[in-house]
This record gives sequence, structure tokens and C-alpha cells, in this order.
Amino acid sequence: MLPTRRLVDSIYEAADLKLVPQPLPASEEMRSTAYLVRHDTLIAEQRPCELRQRTRSTAGHKKDLVLSDRLLSMPGRVAIYGWHRAARHPINP
Repeated sequence: MLPTRRLVDSIYEAADLKLVPQPLPASEEMRSTAYLVRHDTLIAEQRPCELRQRTRSTAGHKKDLVLSDRLLSMPGRVAIYGWHRAARHPINP
């Protein structure tokens, strides 16, 4: 089951480590493995090895798929939410 926006906000607020979003430019490359690896590398660079050992939860590194009543009128679609810059301030509202 997918979370709600409210639950995603609560998880972000409770996370031990909040990462800074690392947006990449939109392009056809977005569908490639190289693009995913590049983005994952940017995220990993924000999490030094010593923090990986001590951090129980991390937030802010990716967008979330969430439940939304709006999807009832748009079958076959998904609701993207999150990628917070700060608590309750997502890039994708």
C-alpha cells in the first residue's frame, strides 16, 4: 500500500538524516540506467560511510508515490509527491 502525503511528511520530519534534493535536467536520458546511476551517485556522496553506519532513516533523496483521491478520476496515473527541501515544503506537491 502506498503512503499518503501526510505520512510522507511525517517520515521526512522524523528522519535521522535529511538529504538535499539533487535534481537533474529533464531529457530523454531520464529513461537510461546511466541517468539513474548518476543520480544515485549524487545521493551517495551526501552520505559519508561513517553516517551510513549510524543513520537509521534517511529522507529527501527521492520522490514518493502516494495515495491521492485525485487518482480516482485519472485511472492509470500515479501521484508523485515529496523530494523535500524542508519539512512540509516538497518540490513535488
